Order: sequence, then structure tokens, then C-alpha cells
Amino acid sequence: NVSSRRHVHISGYYNLAGFWNGKLANSLEDIKKVRGTEENPITISLVTQQDATATWDGGLVEVLQHVDFLILSEIEAQKIICYKGESKGDGKMP
Repeated sequence: NVSSRRHVHISGYYNLAGFWNGKLANSLEDIKKVRGTEENPITISLVTQQDATATWDGGLVEVLQHVDFLILSEIEAQKIICYKGESKGDGKMP
């Protein structure tokens, strides 16, 4: 029964071009509005995985406002924020 589900997981965002540029964001917003309640909210997790197009965009920022848990590797994080290898000297990304 879908109405009893409390968590949605999306894996491979960059491999699902049909979800890009607002399409997934709109769906997740609808899911949270229709299925979630304040007492029993729906949580959403997302795994980006590698981007075969090497653009590292696809409207991800818009999707993130609806995501509770973002799961990605350090390399994926660096690509997404356009990290070019610079550091602040403390071993952390800028």
C-alpha cells in the first residue's frame, strides 16, 4: 500500500534524465504534500551517482529543497560544487 510508505529513495539521479530540470522536484513536492503529514512526514533520500554528461547539473539544486538525506561520494560532491582541487589549507573543501 503506497499510502502507508514513509520514505522515498531515488538512486542514480544523473542517470535519470527524465527527472531533470524540475520534473523530479515537482513530483517530490507533490508526494510530500499529498502523502506526508506533520505528525507522520515522508522522508526522501537521493543518491546522485556519476554524471555521464559531465555537466553535474540537471536541476539538482531545485531537487535538494525536497530531499532529507543526500548520499554522495566525495568525488561527486566536488564535481557538483565545481571543486577544482583548491583547498583552504585545512584539508576541507572551500
